[in-house]
Amino acid sequence: MFRKLNNLDLKRPDCALFCRIRNEDYFIPHFLSHYRRLGIEHFYFADDKSTDGTREFLLAQPDCTVIDSELRFHETVGKMKVKDIVRLRVPAELIGDGWTLIVDTDEFAVLPEEYATFGDLARDLDRRGEISCIASMVDFYPRTLGERFASRDTNPFEAFPFFDIGPYFIWKQGQLRPMLLHAGVRHRINEWIFAHNREIWSVYRPTMLNKVPFFRWGRGMLPVGPHHVSIPPYTETQIVLGHFKFYPDLDAKIAEGVESEFYHGSSYYYRVLQLYLPHLKDVSLLSLVTRRYKGPEDLKRARLLFANGRPF
Repeated sequence: MFRKLNNLDLKRPDCALFCRIRNEDYFIPHFLSHYRRLGIEHFYFADDKSTDGTREFLLAQPDCTVIDSELRFHETVGKMKVKDIVRLRVPAELIGDGWTLIVDTDEFAVLPEEYATFGDLARDLDRRGEISCIASMVDFYPRTLGERFASRDTNPFEAFPFFDIGPYFIWKQGQLRPMLLHAGVRHRINEWIFAHNREIWSVYRPTMLNKVPFFRWGRGMLPVGPHHVSIPPYTETQIVLGHFKFYPDLDAKIAEGVESEFYHGSSYYYRVLQLYLPHLKDVSLLSLVTRRYKGPEDLKRARLLFANGRPF
């Protein structure tokens, strides 16, 4: 079902990055530059038939392997979506055992100051006998959604510098899943939508802003959906995934999500955004819990980033 298009004989790197991708020409240059600085040695991209030049761009990068599938990721094989089969089989069969960072192209990691690279983090986790690391997904945003059309050459952290303080969840050691809190800018957007249409959420749950993106593949831990894993993770160190949901190509992403029904709940949230985005474009997203990002220390003060011991 899957095949590498290049780098067929590549030796498994100590720290690999795996990402599913489709039509991400805005993020990819920023994404590669960001993770190269964090010590990622090789990138593996499972490409869902990109049509915007993303595949060709990645094939030209010496540190990128592109993986093709016979099927589109929104299709189903038996009872499983192809996207979920990709998440499980590609790291196991085409990348191999070892430390793997699994992220989306709109997720930019920030490490605690104790670690300059993911290699440093992996070595520390190895010394502690741990095989994973949790992350807080921190939505970064512009002042208003109408300001999402930033220059494509501007680093996303500079173009969309605002975020909400934490914590977003409470995840104790030994727990398979955290206790979620009503937090983050998407929760505030949802509140605004609910105030204008109380029928929009039949059942409302907190936004899932937790992930286990970095773990040693081959030690029994497997992803269970996009936010959880099969074994309780190490929760004393928490990195940040800067999540850029509101960006210049959001409208195209919404249209594709609605058509393909690729995302959670048949892309239900994208359907809601498609309906309300015109009404939200001039609404200020800033609030009393908003902070402006200048560096990792801001995330540490906001109780979102820490190493080997919670700040609360």
